[in-house]
Amino acid sequence: MPEESQHIPFFPLDTFLLPTEQRPLHIFEPRYKQLFDDIEKNDVRFGLPFPLERSKLALASVCKLEQVLSRKESGERDVLIQCESVHYVVNQYKKFPGKAYPGGEIGESINGSTLDSAPIDILEKFADIVELRFNKRPQLSEINHYKILDVAVCSGLSHLDKVKIILSNDSDRCADHLRSALK
Repeated sequence: MPEESQHIPFFPLDTFLLPTEQRPLHIFEPRYKQLFDDIEKNDVRFGLPFPLERSKLALASVCKLEQVLSRKESGERDVLIQCESVHYVVNQYKKFPGKAYPGGEIGESINGSTLDSAPIDILEKFADIVELRFNKRPQLSEINHYKILDVAVCSGLSHLDKVKIILSNDSDRCADHLRSALK
């Protein structure tokens, strides 16, 4: 049964996040200070719309406020957000009803094949990346439970590579996109 569409606030950022991925933000514009006031007060989810190149389609990373890191008297704040899901964007509008910030309508969520287990060759490449970044190579037994999504989130992929991975509805294709991105 298809999910019903939802109307949510949007925070246009030209950023695409995968589920579980986090991002710090500095909130300073009045309309987005209003958005984050609403988010804090009502535990609202919001979307980061991301237009797909050469297409009229867009995706939205639907996020939650994870933590307020700092706050100034002016209402400016530094926050940490976390993506919970990715959805197709059905419609976007300049103003969310009754608010200064934009909004939109999102449709069904997309997981592609990102919840499938990551193949061994991808885990080996991921272990190489971890070793380069942290000077310590994880044992395969420490990461063999990782899903394709886990590796993609932790590997610092480009927005385009993340979009290709989330839109892959076949496990082999999804893994191929990740292999290509990790080279």
